[in-house]
Amino acid sequence: MPTYPQILAGRSVTAALLDAMIPNVVTKAATQTVNNSTTLVNDDSLFVPVEAGGVYEVTAWIVHSSQTAGDIAIGWSGPSGSTMTWGVQGPAASATAASDSAANFQQRSISQTAGLGGGAGTAVCTDARGVLTVGSMSGLLRMRWAQNTANASDTQVLGGSHLRVKRIA
Repeated sequence: MPTYPQILAGRSVTAALLDAMIPNVVTKAATQTVNNSTTLVNDDSLFVPVEAGGVYEVTAWIVHSSQTAGDIAIGWSGPSGSTMTWGVQGPAASATAASDSAANFQQRSISQTAGLGGGAGTAVCTDARGVLTVGSMSGLLRMRWAQNTANASDTQVLGGSHLRVKRIA
């Protein structure tokens, strides 16, 4: 199985070759808030460019909080023609304590969302992982999110959350 980037004997080591080996990591600096809405919004920070024809390993560490029953729904968008299988592990939807968790790595597609608990006022962490296969158009892979249940209280994705994307083919 070839690896990305493929390095053949005699190939010169260039800055572009070395850059292709490094994962693209973005970290959220500021907290973003959604309230009273189940409509997914693009995260302000958690997005990266991806290349046409590429296959990427995706990992997101999402620190989030909800004051009450709003919880959080997480999803993705990518360039037209992209496919992605992914899953999450985090607090159960409607969790009443930060310690209520659910190991839920149910396979989802790029167009599906995952509903998770918000920690009832205490920040909690969710681990999302997947593999993105980009079609014939390059563009952005974006984390999208909203409240899982519309609620007048705030649901937030906090600073310190990060997205890591590594091209693997």
